Amino acid sequence: MSQVQLEKKVADYLSKSQALEDYWQRPITADQLQAEMDRMAKHTKQPEVLQELFAALGNDPFVIAECLARPALADRLLTSWYAYNERIQGELKQRAEAELEAHPTVEQMKQLSGNYSEIELVKSDSSHDQGNRGAGHAIKSNSREWDETLQKLAAIFSGRAVAAGVSPAQPTRLPPQEPASAGTVSAAKRTSITEITTAVLSPLQEDETCYYATAVVNKTSERLKLATPSWQKGPLHSWVASAEDQVGAAGAEPMASYTLPKIAQGACIDNTWTPMGGAPDARELHTAVWTGTEMIVWGGLRAVGVFNAGGRYNPSTDTWTPTSIDNAPLLERDIPQFGLAPK
Repeated sequence: MSQVQLEKKVADYLSKSQALEDYWQRPITADQLQAEMDRMAKHTKQPEVLQELFAALGNDPFVIAECLARPALADRLLTSWYAYNERIQGELKQRAEAELEAHPTVEQMKQLSGNYSEIELVKSDSSHDQGNRGAGHAIKSNSREWDETLQKLAAIFSGRAVAAGVSPAQPTRLPPQEPASAGTVSAAKRTSITEITTAVLSPLQEDETCYYATAVVNKTSERLKLATPSWQKGPLHSWVASAEDQVGAAGAEPMASYTLPKIAQGACIDNTWTPMGGAPDARELHTAVWTGTEMIVWGGLRAVGVFNAGGRYNPSTDTWTPTSIDNAPLLERDIPQFGLAPK
């Protein structure tokens, strides 16, 4: 890489660090950077690659904290805070709400400025259908997935809109007293198709990438047709660029003292999960490709619509970064478009 490219990368993550402090009063601390280094060393899926990165930085814990941990941490934290910040996203939210108020009927959805998409969901438990879930123009769901979708739709149309910062694509949370696992719909909680409202626009919903509303256009006992207008939030990098003149440049803590963590060998344990932040919102029927160094996840379905965004996973640092949505393909009603993947 050229010197100019390197300096641009450094300026980018320093701007993100400063934005966290200036806009959210959450400066990245030495303790957070140490914890990020420890996390990388403990959970890396490619310890030999991480060892090479440490060595390239002279095995200096201060340099590693600033050049490896800070970029990953700043990007992950800022992505989360930016997506759900009312000061930044408020204008788009107000515009979407005003449009929905002026065009409140299903028949007027296509007049909205948001991206309009349709999708058809079919309940099917046959093994043949499950092997061709995305074939044609209908998405097939097994009984569990169907029940979860009905439950989420019922919650949205009953006025219990998803809170800002919580994607409707996430599994429904069960009360603590219920022994069922997260994401499972118990028999007592199952929603009947008769409880699902049709031909009515839902209240405005929100996830990391957009504001949206949804409507059940028609339904049968085993089929739902959904329509969704969505308003994309601006990409993070564009906001950071526009904010650069308003923020200074974050600097390292000169007195900070770090400990070089020991990189775990063979840290990946079969049949176990480790919580991590920054991953894309939960989805299904997405595209996932391996580039040789990263896994890219793109598109797919949320409970009541489609995603036009994704994430990139780097196993050497065990981190996710969001994909750019600049000039991204629009995920309309044609299911084969889910095969498009970003470069």
